[in-house]
Amino acid sequence: MRRYPRPLLVLALVLAIMLASLAVPAARPALAEPVTPAQVQTPDATAPGPFPITTAEYRFPATVDPDILADRFTEIWARVWRPQPLPAGPSPLIVMLHGNSLTCTTPGTMSVENARAYSLTGQCPPGFTVVLSHEGYGYLAERLASWGYIIVSINANRGINMGPRNSVDFSLIFARGRLVLKHLQLWSQWSRVGGAPDSLGLGSNGFVGKVDVGNVGLLGHSRGGEGVRAAYNLYRDAGSPWPARIPGLQVKAIFEIAPTDGYARFRGNDGNVYPRFFNAEDTAWTALLPMCDGDILGLDGLKPFDRMLLLNQERQPAQKATYLVWGANHNFYNTVWQERNDSAGCLNHTPLTPEVQRSTALESVLALFRGNVGVNAPQVFNRTFNPLAPLPPPPPPFATRPARVERGFAIATSD
Repeated sequence: MRRYPRPLLVLALVLAIMLASLAVPAARPALAEPVTPAQVQTPDATAPGPFPITTAEYRFPATVDPDILADRFTEIWARVWRPQPLPAGPSPLIVMLHGNSLTCTTPGTMSVENARAYSLTGQCPPGFTVVLSHEGYGYLAERLASWGYIIVSINANRGINMGPRNSVDFSLIFARGRLVLKHLQLWSQWSRVGGAPDSLGLGSNGFVGKVDVGNVGLLGHSRGGEGVRAAYNLYRDAGSPWPARIPGLQVKAIFEIAPTDGYARFRGNDGNVYPRFFNAEDTAWTALLPMCDGDILGLDGLKPFDRMLLLNQERQPAQKATYLVWGANHNFYNTVWQERNDSAGCLNHTPLTPEVQRSTALESVLALFRGNVGVNAPQVFNRTFNPLAPLPPPPPPFATRPARVERGFAIATSD
């Protein structure tokens, strides 16, 4: 992993923020007009919505699926949060993917083999339990579901999480992207022709006409961030098989928490290894960057933002943003990853508590998805990311803003 000296890193962040602030917004009326605190307020997107919610999961037996990985077993497993009952029309869909972490654990006992046992065999050793990393975003999913979204949080443990590299996908970023697309394919089928599993509680045809694959948001954490960006690009690639499998898919927004970048490497036909760098053209995109990240030390999420600053034209102009949170670490945005504080690199500022840290995710994740995903999404929430607009009021229960946030922001021009 590349490591950067902290003074140079801070300088790079400051320069990135300055460049972003100077970018000229040109596409969306809600964002294009210069704003000042005296002219406009930024609403809080974190309030609970009007819908009661419920949760369930689906999980199918592990198989060797060449659509995901041809050299090992993987499985389709996810937890779902949704409004209860479902609204009359189709609901927008949010798909979440966790990062690379242990697959088996027990308090006080840890080893590499036990930590990756589930990935290799589908079982944990005696005394160990499966790490349910995909359930660590429930605090985000519950709030989104209360606003009418269906949320699917994918478990990537089998074959991918802590899985061995293969010769064509060294960090399994492509596999992560294909896993996301496989879940989207299922939801497209369940919405069009039925076949949903009974475990979701609505019967085989319960989601027919109830899922809007034309209004989809993706969220990923760490390698899951680069993984959902990979899914977006693999769908759009020339000759991709996925558009025929997921007709009408439109990803309206991508949110990445402490993402990796440049981990997608593959071996070409000539035997050489090449990187592939994924952008998020034609969709709204935000990277939340924890300034005390003890895992992705180089704040890799700045790199796609910098690349996308160079985009002169997009077919569908959409905002790109960074949301830098001082005092935040890599792990605490996932409630399952609470045993290890990776804030060793937190210099000259105070580490945040898990509760405060999660409040910054609620604020930014809810703003991006509520402002961009769904029919008539209220774009006023996008002011959360524009440094020319004030930040929203502090979310309850905080009387003042609990964390320092720096924002970078840009919009590309259209053809």
